[in-house]
Amino acid sequence: MHKDNTIMTLDLDSIKPEEIKTLSSKEYLDILIKLQNFHTVFYKMWELGNISFSKDLKTAGILFNTEGECVEFKFNPDFWDQLSEYQRLFIICHECLHVILNHGYRLVSTHPLNRPVANIAADIVDNHILLDSFDFNREELGGLSKELCFIDTIFGENYKELRIEENGSMEYYFNKLKDNAIKIECFSTIDEHGIMNGEGADKGDSEEGSDSEKDSGSSKNNIPDYSKLFEKLGNSLTNEEKQELKKAIKTHDEGTKPGSKLAGTGIGKWY
Repeated sequence: MHKDNTIMTLDLDSIKPEEIKTLSSKEYLDILIKLQNFHTVFYKMWELGNISFSKDLKTAGILFNTEGECVEFKFNPDFWDQLSEYQRLFIICHECLHVILNHGYRLVSTHPLNRPVANIAADIVDNHILLDSFDFNREELGGLSKELCFIDTIFGENYKELRIEENGSMEYYFNKLKDNAIKIECFSTIDEHGIMNGEGADKGDSEEGSDSEKDSGSSKNNIPDYSKLFEKLGNSLTNEEKQELKKAIKTHDEGTKPGSKLAGTGIGKWY
């Protein structure tokens, strides 16, 4: 009986792993320079950040590497590729504002069933700040202008009849969404907020549940300590830049409007 001693070998060189998208140095620097046109804080956060691409999330997100004391910007490569340069700058600054306004902590303070409503409220705030205080032009956003969360896209063109104020906080819009029973199933946020809290992508929970200020059932101990990062940012801005930033976001901070409901306390006062 003949025994074949031939050993089948696998040509590892012929196996091509899925290509992982990266930013070239030129792309990174081009974005860095253009971000400074809007505010130095965006420039600095991008400079302190790590940028990665993954298909594990649908669009974009931001999280903290507490060991490296840096920000991690994460993007779905397909989503990134379909954006114009201007849209990319807007999305990056949008993510930065989630950090500046302490949305990670404030979102985890909401009940999990209310998280989708709070996510939309947070995005309304970020997007209007970018238009009103940092000189972004909504017309240049192209198709995103109708897809993103703005007061008119969420509450409708007659939002003034609903007495929806402009320049509200996340908690203010959260309560208005609940008061007006806005059907949020029709809307989605442009980014995934869950990864800010180390929770992975948003789950798309039902909007029914308790009010924003009630116990979320989610441990705030999961929120990383951002103090070292904020210290770096604070040291990198001039007093004038800090004042500009404070002026731009003061009405959107935690519980600053009369009658607003505080969703949490913590860091975010570094400026």
